[in-house]
Amino acid sequence: MIDEQTALVIEGISHDGRGIARIGKKQSAENPLVVFVQGALPGQTVRIHVIKKASHYLDAVVDCVIEEHGLRSPLCLAEEQCGGCPLQRLPYAKQLFWKKEMLCSALKRIGHIDHAFLDDSVDTCLASPLTECYRNKMEFAFGKDERSQKILLGLRHKNSHSVVTPNNCILIDKKAFQLTQYLEEEAQKSGLAPYTLLPRKELQQRKKGTGFWRFAIIRKGLSPASLQEGFWLLLLTSPCSQKEGRVVQQIGERLLSQFDWLKAFVHEERYAHDTLPIGEKRRLVLSSEKDQASHLALMLTKTPFHLDVSSFFQVNLAAADILAQKILEACPNDLPLHAQLIDLYAGVGAPGLLLAPRFANVYAVEANPRSAELANRNANRLSLPHYHCLATKVTPDVLADYAQAEETICLIDPPRNGLDSKTLHHLKDYAPRSILYVSCNPATLARDIALLQDKYLLEQVTAIDLFPHTAHVESVSLLTLKKDSLAR
Repeated sequence: MIDEQTALVIEGISHDGRGIARIGKKQSAENPLVVFVQGALPGQTVRIHVIKKASHYLDAVVDCVIEEHGLRSPLCLAEEQCGGCPLQRLPYAKQLFWKKEMLCSALKRIGHIDHAFLDDSVDTCLASPLTECYRNKMEFAFGKDERSQKILLGLRHKNSHSVVTPNNCILIDKKAFQLTQYLEEEAQKSGLAPYTLLPRKELQQRKKGTGFWRFAIIRKGLSPASLQEGFWLLLLTSPCSQKEGRVVQQIGERLLSQFDWLKAFVHEERYAHDTLPIGEKRRLVLSSEKDQASHLALMLTKTPFHLDVSSFFQVNLAAADILAQKILEACPNDLPLHAQLIDLYAGVGAPGLLLAPRFANVYAVEANPRSAELANRNANRLSLPHYHCLATKVTPDVLADYAQAEETICLIDPPRNGLDSKTLHHLKDYAPRSILYVSCNPATLARDIALLQDKYLLEQVTAIDLFPHTAHVESVSLLTLKKDSLAR
């Protein structure tokens, strides 16, 4: 067994940003013991503290760095506390190299994709045009300084529900921090407590949290009518009394008065006792202009998409343009006039609406009713009457309802956990001619490709960096139905 005084050379990065080392021989030279080291990067030699032991691997944290080569100084003063950008000390070219390796490693190990194909197909991870101030959205959490008891509004401390206030964060426009500082002060004056999960020993039946202030989500976008730039603020709290609701409304009014570039203030409540930054009931919308309300616009391939302040959309628009272009390029060109597109997990319509002019019909599925409505409205604005978005979850039954045309392309952009098994197996039974798979998680992408391989051939895969300094990597893959599977 490894001695914690052993010097380990970090030789890779896991999908979640931990350093990877290998030590000793377990059974044979082909089976070294793998060590996942939190806080370590390639180029470092470290000593570790083991926190978990399993038969084939260890989980550990860095005890001390013995030496390092090829790393740069941290870009953010809160690097040690925040942990949101674990790759920031790697020069950007090395970040791209390791992101390509993360994707290819998952496709080889889990997807059983041929090494030679990946070596030929995935030359690099395409760079983000911006590596600083690239985010148009940031989620800030409320917390409390344990010493001063002062309310804090910032980012989660790594491996903790506590909050760190990195006012020099390099990921978002500095104006966002003017909003968080003002809102932090207003929350402190209100006398209402920040939301916290109770310790296990204090848990009461059906109650796992206490407090009021939860999250502030800040988005940068364009006014839908004028396309002028501004900010939108979505405040999430626990359920309100009338008195608490008035406090929030007064804070919103003061924010709009204080910052002329703040276009709207939206207040939503969350009833569930958890730490998810998702509103369950909209309580208030205040706007600096009558036509703004809670809607904003974001540009993708020079096309404005209207969305709600709570809607999902790519947060790095410059890199998302590259992603969208790769989706357009990967879509087969030899489509018959009657071809149809099925767009699963459609959001507010992009990128399905960008592909829509190539198809006779587009059937989209989106679980969020607000987003589904906006997808249909975006289709109307873009004069695409053959686009139809259904507000429902992706299920095998829904897929079967749309699975009529023989010439069909399926566009899927699932959450990080990928396709659920029932939908995946129904997709195989339905057997669309091609699948365009947009993924934010190489491991679940590889798993799903492995399950599709008896019917589908992986033709293309492209890696794109939408989140510089993090361990996330986006990809676009094209899978084509094998010739011997055409007879369904």
